[in-house]
Amino acid sequence: MSLALPDAGPGELPINIALPHLDHSASGSIGAHISLNDTTILSTERRIGILPSVQLICLNGSDVYAQVGGVVRLIFELLNRGGRNVTVNSTLVSVDGANLTFPSSLSVLGPNAAAITPVELNLSPGLYRVAARSKVYDEAFGLDIEPIAGPIEVHVLRSPLSLQVDLPDEALPLVPFNLTFTVRFGAPAQDVDLNVTVPENFSVSGPLTRHVDRISPNETLEIGLQMTSDRPGRFPVQIAVEGTFPWGRVIERRTVNVTVGAIPHSYVAAGPLRVSTGGVVNVSLRVSGPAGVAVARFPDGFAVVESNGTLQDNLTVEFPVPGTVWVTLRAGDEPGSYLLPVVVTVNNTIIAGDPLRIRIVERTGVTREELIGRLTELRRRVRTLRERSLLPWATSPAGLGELEDALDRAESRIEAGDYQSAAVILSEVEDELSRLETAPRRELDPIIPLTITLLTSSVLLLWAALRWERVGE
Repeated sequence: MSLALPDAGPGELPINIALPHLDHSASGSIGAHISLNDTTILSTERRIGILPSVQLICLNGSDVYAQVGGVVRLIFELLNRGGRNVTVNSTLVSVDGANLTFPSSLSVLGPNAAAITPVELNLSPGLYRVAARSKVYDEAFGLDIEPIAGPIEVHVLRSPLSLQVDLPDEALPLVPFNLTFTVRFGAPAQDVDLNVTVPENFSVSGPLTRHVDRISPNETLEIGLQMTSDRPGRFPVQIAVEGTFPWGRVIERRTVNVTVGAIPHSYVAAGPLRVSTGGVVNVSLRVSGPAGVAVARFPDGFAVVESNGTLQDNLTVEFPVPGTVWVTLRAGDEPGSYLLPVVVTVNNTIIAGDPLRIRIVERTGVTREELIGRLTELRRRVRTLRERSLLPWATSPAGLGELEDALDRAESRIEAGDYQSAAVILSEVEDELSRLETAPRRELDPIIPLTITLLTSSVLLLWAALRWERVGE
């Protein structure tokens, strides 16, 4: 472009150059060459940057979050920063490549003005890429301009958060266990609160609430608790998450059921191993485990005479557990082996245990003289075992003291006239003595006592020789 000024005088010469509207930044060079009377007196060139004068902007930002069932509202703003009017024809919005046309509210956009185009979309859950394009005409240059906004990622969520709960495989009453809630956020949120509610029978170590001012998408919040339940069962634990999301305030509650299993019950029965037909036997029954009500049933070959528990009938005793109950039973007339008790239940559930295996033996008519004779013979056999243990090459059998105590009890029963009980005790002592007498004994090598005898004989002969020599003098 050249200009001729025939009457130019001294002073400034302003030159205004009009540029076309652009929707993007650009750069270029501009130069000036001035000549006077065909003589160049000035030549200059400068590089300049050109800012976009027409722009389309999404006011929602580059990431938009919405919840399923709601309308996705996008707002696009068309800006004219230039000094001339432009004509706005239409605005196109594409969702994953599919175009939607939204008419503009203005046909002419003046200098330094803006036009707003609201867009509402009904979308199913998922991630969408949304872009907008406006068609603008610059009449001064006859130029079509298409400013673009985007792409914008639109996240349509079924739920703005997901919850993970870490529970132990087995939780037991009165035993601490860990419970961890992890909340992952799918959308940005502000003023977030987490609150956990536990049953009254739970004691808790750790905070039940947590607050954060702001959280970003895909971030997590965690609450870790150590809990103890005072009883077994299935108990609800609730977590409430509250926060302000882009579409408003949201409160979500989730409930998880914590199962606390029962500590297994078990029982052990103790008592004598033998009773005569018609005889009386005392049995103790100890049940361990959580609190409850136990019921012990005894076999038909016996009848309950007395107990510190509650008698339901002549074969059944009820008592609280954990604890020990004693039961006095009378044996029937049928010899054989029996289990005492037959079955034990706690809270109507059969439990495992170690019953007492007892044998009912045929009752025989015994006299005092017979019992005294057996008692005397058994004392002799016990004394023989004890004397044998005094030898240097023998070891003492274990349990001789208990056998002597049992014989003393049998003697007391005889004196009291309870011949049947005395006979049972004597039979048990006989069985144990037979076992001890036939058991292999640890003895010294036979050569050792022989060596001791020879040494003793040598000493005696030497002593006799010395005395004989002294007498000869």
